Amino acid sequence: MLSGAVRARRARVGELDAGGRSSLRRSGTRTATILVVDDSEDNRDIYATTLRHVGHRVEVAGDGQEALDIATRARPEIVVMDLGMPGMDGWEAIRVLRQTRETRDTYVMVVSGFADETSRRRAIDAGCDEFLAKPCLPRTLIERVAYVIARPRK
Repeated sequence: MLSGAVRARRARVGELDAGGRSSLRRSGTRTATILVVDDSEDNRDIYATTLRHVGHRVEVAGDGQEALDIATRARPEIVVMDLGMPGMDGWEAIRVLRQTRETRDTYVMVVSGFADETSRRRAIDAGCDEFLAKPCLPRTLIERVAYVIARPRK
């Protein structure tokens, strides 16, 4: 049961309909396995909880190396990748994903606070498929994921 404050906040950002039900969950929408990679535990939790709420299976990683290990094992359809992380950063992790047989066709959606044109260009050059700037509203993430999984596969 949602508290009044949480319900009000979700209604303001368009996540609840007039009856207090999630407006993000759509019947008949295919679900996917998604890997969320971010060094911020808060961001991982927000994105993972949001995606699980609409039925997706979610794995989480706190850095690029952990993401590569999980991606090779779990074979997600989508990786939601932060860029600025300690150890192996998102740019390098994307390059390795693209060079690895098991993950080279995985859709990589960057969600990052590095929203300047140079960082965006580096992410695209590394092999990302889509770039979203933080802060990224939960509704936007869900809509973009729904679009990706609804499109014909390569």
